[in-house]
Amino acid sequence: MFTVQVSNLCKHFSSKSVLNNISVTFQAGKVYALLGENGAGKSTFASILTGSQRPSSGTICIDGEGFQTLTTADAQRMGICIVHQRPLLASSLTARENIVLGSEPQLPFGIINKKQIFKLTEILKQTYLSELEMPLNTQSAYLTADMRFFTAYLAALYKKPKLLILDEPTAALDSAEKQILFSSILQLVQEGKSVIIITHNMQEAAEYADAIIILEYGQIQTINNHNKTVTAQILKDRFVEKKETEQTENNFSVCNRVGKICVFQTENITALPREGAAIRNISFSLYTSHILLIEGQRENGLQLLEDIITGMYEGKCSGSIRLTSNTETQIFNLATQHLTCGILRKAGSAIIPFDRTYRASHPLLTVEQICCAGYHGKNPLLHTKHLIEQAQIKIQPHEYAAALSGGMLQRLILERELSSAPLLLILSDPLQGLDTVKAAELAQRFQQIAYNGTAVLILAAAGQYPRQYCTKSYLLSDGTLKEQKR
Repeated sequence: MFTVQVSNLCKHFSSKSVLNNISVTFQAGKVYALLGENGAGKSTFASILTGSQRPSSGTICIDGEGFQTLTTADAQRMGICIVHQRPLLASSLTARENIVLGSEPQLPFGIINKKQIFKLTEILKQTYLSELEMPLNTQSAYLTADMRFFTAYLAALYKKPKLLILDEPTAALDSAEKQILFSSILQLVQEGKSVIIITHNMQEAAEYADAIIILEYGQIQTINNHNKTVTAQILKDRFVEKKETEQTENNFSVCNRVGKICVFQTENITALPREGAAIRNISFSLYTSHILLIEGQRENGLQLLEDIITGMYEGKCSGSIRLTSNTETQIFNLATQHLTCGILRKAGSAIIPFDRTYRASHPLLTVEQICCAGYHGKNPLLHTKHLIEQAQIKIQPHEYAAALSGGMLQRLILERELSSAPLLLILSDPLQGLDTVKAAELAQRFQQIAYNGTAVLILAAAGQYPRQYCTKSYLLSDGTLKEQKR
């Protein structure tokens, strides 16, 4: 039976110790959930298991073969694969070509067998993701975040892994796609494979994992969940003492200051795309010092609404948007005028989209390039270092964004957007991937930002943001907005 046994694993950096004497065994035919706060070392642990980072000490025994220094070639040879939270794909290749990249079937004289590629990828897709519609012939540069993940997922399965590591796999997926993914994972487990899911979602961990591994302060605790007796609440209580949670929640106060300026107003926004959900007659007003929450499902119109109000929608729509800055008021007739991100930012808006990886940054950009997007000061390096310090992350300005974990990238982008002292702040799922305490701290920070005069608009999946702490909240359902009570 295939096993991966980690013994006394340590990883030390010059500034801190991340992993301290980690010992754990991964067995065939099981799902493991790896939980921990941002910066707890989850991604570092996964990088060591896949050979992309070297441990300071300790051993890894894979299927009876011991390694003190595991290389990526060793890991792949032994059947360990990873799907990163922000997978890097060859932009010039199609999704189908990316799946087989590096192991393409060939004809004589080294000619790539395109018919065989089509056949193999179709079989793979039908075997593990039969219910999912995937644009396999689309160039990867034009894939959405969810399709990029599934492309990388199939690419990993193409290598026939024995241990598959998924780093925050549901971060960019809607509810239907999550169900398809977990059905596929359970199928892999039935085939005798092991799956490690790095996640912040305690509900998913409790529902699907046979064992839950909590990484905290460089050490781990393993909770047996083979009989699915562990609940999400048990896990939440494990991370946060009840008294501490109540104290944190009691620190919240609803932001009810009287807004003097209507910064952002929509009237009768309607969009009827050929594919996907439609939205109809969307109207709301957002004032300074207010927090307005719109809840819903991305696949049911929330993503479409985000695209329109952030100037990223290229399809046909109607209605109007009234945008007020410190100097002027602009009214956009969406049937004839195109609102853009540039217009919004020039008017004093800051935007954090749902897709942080490709809309708010890019893995191939350096940290300095990301931090200085829209910066017009004289010292970009000093500005970058300041944002890194504010975000409380360990990274150098010259390093690439691909080196950032999802949580680190999220914090860095937030500091970049807030550094402009925006009049309007648009946030899409801002608490995504955060543990209870960190989510409470960030929500509290947004309240302070609103109190200081900023108008805050939050788009979030239902139940993912505490609406009792917002000035007003709506539910986007069946393409229309319905006001909710706090």
